[in-house]
Amino acid sequence: MTMDLEIIQRLQILLHLLRNRRVSQIAVRYDVSLACWEDGLYTGDDGCVMNRSHLTSNRLFTYAWNNVWQYGKGRRAYELANSGFKVGRVLL
Repeated sequence: MTMDLEIIQRLQILLHLLRNRRVSQIAVRYDVSLACWEDGLYTGDDGCVMNRSHLTSNRLFTYAWNNVWQYGKGRRAYELANSGFKVGRVLL
């Protein structure tokens, strides 16, 4: 039995969101800040930023490393900041 590719992709996005939510809850419980690369806050291939309300931790920092304007990724730091995340830009 084969699953439709769209169903598999939706399940992967759901698991990604649930994992991030769980990690955020653990951080709140132990009163720690979280930091992650920007990739972890985008859902799927559509390039949508994860909804900030899905994460319970207020101390969440993200590092925007994929910020090359020529590749169309330079806006990612702005998208994350406008979605409520604290952003640091990384020059690689």
